[in-house]
Amino acid sequence: MTNNAKLDSLYDSITTCQRCKLAKLEVNKERIRNKIGVNNILIISQNPSHIRTNRLGDEFVMGGFDKLVSPTSSDKLFKLLEKCYITNIIKCSFTNNKSPDDAHELAGVCIDWLLDEVRIIKPELIIVVGSLAKECLPTKKIFEIVPKVNIMYVKHPSYYIYKREQEVIIKTMIDILSKYSTTQMRIM
Repeated sequence: MTNNAKLDSLYDSITTCQRCKLAKLEVNKERIRNKIGVNNILIISQNPSHIRTNRLGDEFVMGGFDKLVSPTSSDKLFKLLEKCYITNIIKCSFTNNKSPDDAHELAGVCIDWLLDEVRIIKPELIIVVGSLAKECLPTKKIFEIVPKVNIMYVKHPSYYIYKREQEVIIKTMIDILSKYSTTQMRIM
C-alpha cells in the first residue's frame, strides 16, 4: 500500500472518530480532510477551522495559511504549501474557532492519530503552527519515530494578521519551505 493510500485510510478513520465531545458538535458532522503532500515536510497546526471550505475553495486543512495566500497573492508560498503535508494536533473543529478550556485534554485524545501520520510520512521537517500545537506536541514520541526530524515553531498566521505583519510570516515560511523543498526533498 502506498503512503497516500495509507493516509487516505487513516483519514477515513479520523473522519468517523467519536472519541471526544468535539465529534458530537454540529460543525464536525462533516470533517475537513488533512492535506496530503509530496515532500518531506509536515505542518502541524492547532485544529481545523469551523468553516468547511476555505477561501481557496479547498476542502483540505491549510494550517491557517489560507488566510495569507491564494493562487494569485503570495504565489510562491502557495506553491510551496501545496507540496506539504498539513494536519492538526486536534482533528475536530471548535465551535466558532473558540478554543475550549479543556483543549489540552482534547489534544491528548488525538495524539495517536498524529503519531500515525508521522509514522507514515516520516518527515524530515515538522513546522508547528500556533501555541496550542506547540504545547501539545508529543515531541519525545515523534523523535522515537523519526529521530533525525527537525522541528520548528512559528506563531499562527492569525497572529501576524492581527499585528498586520503578514509579510513577516510569508517571508519566513518561504525561506524555510524553499530550503527544505529544494535541498532535502525526498522522492516518494
